[in-house]
Amino acid sequence: MKPTFSENCLKGQKLLIVMLWSHEMDKIESKYVDEKYIKEPIPGAKQCIKYLLDYYGIEIKIVKNYTDAIKELTSEDEDENLK
Repeated sequence: MKPTFSENCLKGQKLLIVMLWSHEMDKIESKYVDEKYIKEPIPGAKQCIKYLLDYYGIEIKIVKNYTDAIKELTSEDEDENLK
């Protein structure tokens, strides 16, 4: 299937994933509910979320708690200070 948008069409955009739950917190949860499967494919798959985001040029940041999420959202981007 051909992608709808061209490669790097969203370059410079950022995505913050706040992952408050994972398999490590409760072993009953699917083992695929894990940060590593955002960055690498689950067994038997060819791609993962990061693959798609990289294709479009989107930077990804994963945090595991509200405090780090708020820090990320309220921190000044170094590039912004240069403008």
